[in-house]
Amino acid sequence: MTKFPLVSIIVPVYNVEKYMPVCLDSILNQTYKNIEVIVVSDASPGNIAEIVKTYQTKHKNIKFINLKENVGLFRARIKGMEQVTGDYIINIDGDDAICIDYVEKLVRRAIETGADIVLNETMRYEEKNQSKHLPNLVKSISYDEVIEGKNAALSELLRKGNFFWEVCGKLYHKSVIDAAMKDLKDIDRHVLMGEDILFNVHLFYYCNKLARAEFAFYYYLINDGSITAKNANVEKKDRVLQDLLFVFKEIENFMKAKGIFNKYEKQYRYLRNTQAAKYYEEIHEDFSGKNKRLLTKHVEEMMYDKVGFDREVELRSIDVAGDIKDLRWRLESMNSIKVSGLKFLSNVKRKLKKHGEVGNAKQGCSVGYSPYL
Repeated sequence: MTKFPLVSIIVPVYNVEKYMPVCLDSILNQTYKNIEVIVVSDASPGNIAEIVKTYQTKHKNIKFINLKENVGLFRARIKGMEQVTGDYIINIDGDDAICIDYVEKLVRRAIETGADIVLNETMRYEEKNQSKHLPNLVKSISYDEVIEGKNAALSELLRKGNFFWEVCGKLYHKSVIDAAMKDLKDIDRHVLMGEDILFNVHLFYYCNKLARAEFAFYYYLINDGSITAKNANVEKKDRVLQDLLFVFKEIENFMKAKGIFNKYEKQYRYLRNTQAAKYYEEIHEDFSGKNKRLLTKHVEEMMYDKVGFDREVELRSIDVAGDIKDLRWRLESMNSIKVSGLKFLSNVKRKLKKHGEVGNAKQGCSVGYSPYL
């Protein structure tokens, strides 16, 4: 790599202090060294300031933002983005980690292709049962492919189940962040659920080139405290539904302002109806009485149209359909691993031939370092 652009890594923190050493170690031990780390404490109740201070004595590239008021994950990320000085930006949650050459692989791919956004692979680890899986989250772009053109990346994002929505697990060029911030910085709401969707619709709108990195693994931890963890608390569930409704309305307003809503209305309709159907199913499993009626009312507000919503609810209620989806996911995951394995062997042979030494071959696979394997 002839150029080593500065990469800003934003780490929002709220009540995940016990995972922070693993997270920070995985960042600071990267093969790519030209990085700055911006830790944003969202008024976290733990000892995050002490943890960061300890790391700062050895690492001068760590910035610490200690918010006095809890503003939520969405605004915490915004606060971090306002402080970046890098050419590229990466988001990593405080309870997650990355493989040892994660940044190097993403930056290398961005430079090779001129991509504004680069996608990676995600390894998911469930803390409760210690299970691991490697889902095939990127279905329509190969390692050698580049998607380019006005709204081409956004179109792919909005297709059914095509990419993963998480802000984490992607590298963004600062020009994309700067453009999106003009719209995002004025959204002053404490958003916990759906913030990934809100971010990425804006960011992908300003993306003209999209690429995918090979063997750049993001280790996503699912623990009982995760926002995405299932929770039968009525107040929390109600807040999730209110957040999603807000996010969808913001996205609709944004797309209408940009003159693209009619073009992507079908995808937007599908997204709202599937999310509404998902929570409708959870509510009918976990709640009863007035709580069930209250939450169901909010789900109905979130759906886009009754016909589409009823169809999605029916599909989710059929066990066979669920079994087919599960089988399809497993086959896709197996195929992803198979393709990645073949790609790895190809890389090893190519590097051995080029450099004539075994030592270079180990660079072809980055899954070797993981705190969760």
